[in-house]
Amino acid sequence: MKTSYLVFISIMSLFLLAACSSSTSEIATIRGGKVTIEDFYRQAFQDPSFGGQSATGVQKKQMNENLLREMILQKVFTDRYGEDVSDDLVEKSYQKQAEAYGGEDQFEKVLEASGFTKKSFKEKIKEYLAIEVGLKEHMKIGQEELRQAWETFHPTVEA
Repeated sequence: MKTSYLVFISIMSLFLLAACSSSTSEIATIRGGKVTIEDFYRQAFQDPSFGGQSATGVQKKQMNENLLREMILQKVFTDRYGEDVSDDLVEKSYQKQAEAYGGEDQFEKVLEASGFTKKSFKEKIKEYLAIEVGLKEHMKIGQEELRQAWETFHPTVEA
């Protein structure tokens, strides 16, 4: 127990020292793009589930890995399919979200409480729409796949 705690503290202090030495160092490089330590920390602090005191070292490591994986996927899809997402579509999605929260004024308060600005939230919408466009482009479901899925679908029903 003590050894794993010391190892965790050592690793975290190395990350802290590495972050202090150069905030622009790259964590990942993706065909011309990059994810920096600064980007990673900014994203981590915006996520409300991140950094909980109850998480163990293993859980935090998994959370870090998942966050980095998500950031890489967002970067790849945004670079590849971001141009296919129109500003009008982003605006419509934003307005739909604002209406769900009772109007633009109320929604801006919710965004502010969540650490977003109108601009940064629209960027997030564009990222997720780019992922959606990319997935639709690569997912082809034909009639044969639908027929097989229907034949193998056997839900349990209790009356």
